[in-house]
Amino acid sequence: MSSIDEIAIRTPLAAVANGNHIRLYQLDVNGGVREAQYEGSWGGGQASNTIGTVRLNSPLSATNIGFSQIRVYGIDNDDTIKELAYDAGRGYEKIHVYAQLPNNTIQEYRWGGSSWGEADNLGEALPGTSITAMAWGASEDSASIRVYFQTPTKTVVEKGKDAKGAWYDGWLSFPSDETRAALAAVSFDGPHLCLFYTAPGGEIREKVSGGHWSDGDFRQPALPASSVAVVSIGGEQLRIYLQNGTDNTAVT
Repeated sequence: MSSIDEIAIRTPLAAVANGNHIRLYQLDVNGGVREAQYEGSWGGGQASNTIGTVRLNSPLSATNIGFSQIRVYGIDNDDTIKELAYDAGRGYEKIHVYAQLPNNTIQEYRWGGSSWGEADNLGEALPGTSITAMAWGASEDSASIRVYFQTPTKTVVEKGKDAKGAWYDGWLSFPSDETRAALAAVSFDGPHLCLFYTAPGGEIREKVSGGHWSDGDFRQPALPASSVAVVSIGGEQLRIYLQNGTDNTAVT
């Protein structure tokens, strides 16, 4: 893993998994996106594992198909969305990316196989909100998508779309005392859903849904304004990543 103090304080975090094999992405103090790998034990995370650069205060997000295709997204120095891509002999699949526009609305961008294009707009959000999304289903025609962000009143809300239907307001909506709370979502055995978020005092907490939303059991102290990332390594076996002050800026 990375040397102490090479990782930025309040680094953005993104993770993908293929079974119990994990890739974790974090930002170093020079804007480098570093990849750490879990293959029974942790490795990587060094300067030599930098996959690209983004601006220092950029968020990060990632998606994958196994480890043959991995995409990591951030904001470049010119305020454009930057894609860092790994392909092992395959072309792009269909991808949806969510970002906040200068007018503070949440915009969906869609890769249809040959080009990127603007898709739907999900409405106004808190300036600088975290955005997290998840999807499940066998194909785009049958896929369900859920997107989470904070509204201008700091309420955490869910937007949903099923089987290429219209977007609708989801069942999850709760007030937050945190401005720009960290958010990370995961689904498994569809549609079991988990949302991890920053609570007062910097604690990371959980909302869970197996049909209806309720408070989950996860509670973990973290650094103020720590990011959070989560992956499923098989069903309800989850791995959550955050900064809690261990070795200064290390990710736990």
